[in-house]
Amino acid sequence: MEALVKLLISSPYAIITVAVAYISGHLWTYIIFAYFSKREKTILNENVGKIGLGLAWFALVLLPIYTMLYKSITITNIHLSEIVFTDLIISLALQAVILAIIYFLHRKG
Repeated sequence: MEALVKLLISSPYAIITVAVAYISGHLWTYIIFAYFSKREKTILNENVGKIGLGLAWFALVLLPIYTMLYKSITITNIHLSEIVFTDLIISLALQAVILAIIYFLHRKG
């Protein structure tokens, strides 16, 4: 836990990524519970679950971007720090498009 706190304090990328991952995870939990599931008590309702879900989404979007740019799946900190903000923006934009599609498909007409 101490190492995690030191990493978050020493790197602005880490703090921003965790904050945006929370927002992304919160949006995913909204999509899941509003449109697909009626269960209320899960780990996704907790902060750690939302951050984990957001980070998983970012990793899923990051892998194709990373492999296209660097022609490798061996991830290095230098390359990762170069594209982290691009990944966050693309991930959130893609997530907004998915939310809009789901909203319009489930809208009562």
